[in-house]
Amino acid sequence: MRYLIIYLRESEMKKIILAICVLIIVGIGACYIVNASENGVLAEYNGKKILVKDVKNYYNKTPQLQMVPFEQVYSQILDVMVNGDLVADAAKAEGVDKSEEFVNAIKDAEQKILSNIYISSLVEEKKSNNELDNLYKEFVENHKSQLEIKARHILLKTEEDAKNVIAKLEKGEDFAKLAKEFSTGPSAKRGGDLGFFAKGAMVPEFSEAAFNLKDGEYTKNPVKTQFGWHVIKTEARRTPETPKKEEVLPQLERQFSAKIVEELLAGLRSKAGVQLFGLDGKPQ
Repeated sequence: MRYLIIYLRESEMKKIILAICVLIIVGIGACYIVNASENGVLAEYNGKKILVKDVKNYYNKTPQLQMVPFEQVYSQILDVMVNGDLVADAAKAEGVDKSEEFVNAIKDAEQKILSNIYISSLVEEKKSNNELDNLYKEFVENHKSQLEIKARHILLKTEEDAKNVIAKLEKGEDFAKLAKEFSTGPSAKRGGDLGFFAKGAMVPEFSEAAFNLKDGEYTKNPVKTQFGWHVIKTEARRTPETPKKEEVLPQLERQFSAKIVEELLAGLRSKAGVQLFGLDGKPQ
């Protein structure tokens, strides 16, 4: 029965998502209930009622559904809620809620829910602009802007092959076309384009040669690395601006949350005197 419920929810959710896609593509509106009361009844069955506020609560807790207005997707949500409740009632009638499997699943869910609510409230309680400002200062210190260059390269198996390509460049042939024709590297299909990169992103021999070139220049002699022989062309350079705090705020908040959880667990484990043992029974 548990698997039936899971399957039902997954299949019904797929129907909702499909309906959302159709609404977005063709722009068709569904039945509107803009002026409906929060306590308006949307479904009645087995002596139960589902109200507008119940369906809105489901909608607000499901980000995928918020791609379109509530009024255009509420009927699909209602179907999921009714079907799910009917199957749950059928399961209870069969005594599934008394089974060991159900009891264990509830215990697992209870533990996760309690932990998540407790940690979320703790993070919100401790979070402050000052804490996030300090994390942002650390971020800036660890992510100081470095000069980056945009380059292309042609990777060849032998020095002789590389010299032959350089000779073609000297005659005015196009670098990108030669890369597509002769390069053995994965960037060949892009004309050897490596995009922008900082000096430490490439092996030393490659970086040294590329960063010593002026924009528009290519190496007059093949460059040897562990990957083979390279002909390199530098096209542009830039120094990226440090991201603003607002741009990295989600990352900073995740970092702060991880810090709080780490401190919480360390304190709880110490207070509880946690002792771990190996499979051989010996203390770790």
